[in-house]
Amino acid sequence: ASVTLVDDAFVTVARATTDGEGRFTLTLPDPGSYSIVVEGEGFASLTHGPWVLAPGDTLRTTLDARRLTPIEEVEAAAREHLLRQRAARLAERLPPGLVKGRVVDEAGRPVETAEVRLDAGTGADQVAVTDREGRFLFQEVPAGSWHVTVSHLTYLTLEGDLEVRPGRGHEVQATMAIDALPIEGVTVKVRSRNWMENQRGIAERRRIGIGEFIDGEEIERRGQFSLAELLRGRPGVRVFGPGIRPESLQLRRCTPMVFKDGVPFDMALGFGEPILFDVELVEVYRGPSELPPEFNTGRNNCAIAFWTKRGT
Repeated sequence: ASVTLVDDAFVTVARATTDGEGRFTLTLPDPGSYSIVVEGEGFASLTHGPWVLAPGDTLRTTLDARRLTPIEEVEAAAREHLLRQRAARLAERLPPGLVKGRVVDEAGRPVETAEVRLDAGTGADQVAVTDREGRFLFQEVPAGSWHVTVSHLTYLTLEGDLEVRPGRGHEVQATMAIDALPIEGVTVKVRSRNWMENQRGIAERRRIGIGEFIDGEEIERRGQFSLAELLRGRPGVRVFGPGIRPESLQLRRCTPMVFKDGVPFDMALGFGEPILFDVELVEVYRGPSELPPEFNTGRNNCAIAFWTKRGT
């Protein structure tokens, strides 16, 4: 059965589930007046209390649950639906809470770029990403029960539950363990900080929606490993020279500067050189209006950037 501790405003403060013997334990966050609500499938809901508890108090109580008749089960389901609607309306009127925290590894070092997700089961998730100090902040969190998930590619995912009280601040400390188990079929790669910064830049350019992105799967599927082969026939692209080793390529009459893993790359052997092996992404920017600052050297108005799987 589910056992819920509520305050005088009927806001959830803590939850527990009964064990095989029907026992449960709840810990109070603060002294005050509280009631207990017990709910179990096939049983009538029980509400006991309120009890006024002072610091250090321990309350032991026995609750007798009664089985529902079939008609009562239908009525209970209808009441539960109405109560959930009432609770949702009440939560909308309550001041939101604040949730902040820090994510560290087992050595106490901050974990940057970890994703912290709050899920209330309504589809309106809140998501934050940790900064260089491993810190995150949610400023407007509606009161109620939230499921917390902390995830990162390098670490084991953490999960837990959080009761957000109206108008209160809540602090979460999460310690993540390295996920480097030798699982068959999974390759664990350690990436440099430069690679992480490059990935953020790629994600931001994709979000803005400028340029063209060609992923490694498409390159391998088409079996085209030179820029000339890959871009021939695409809008705004002109390839000069016959065969697979042409000497030049233009994007809307602009000769592009080429970048490999974010660094200018010498195309002395021509655009027919098979340089796209081990590549996971190609970016194409056809003119000044598309050209991102990171690929603008002041001497070019267009650019092609390709990223290898090994990164920088």
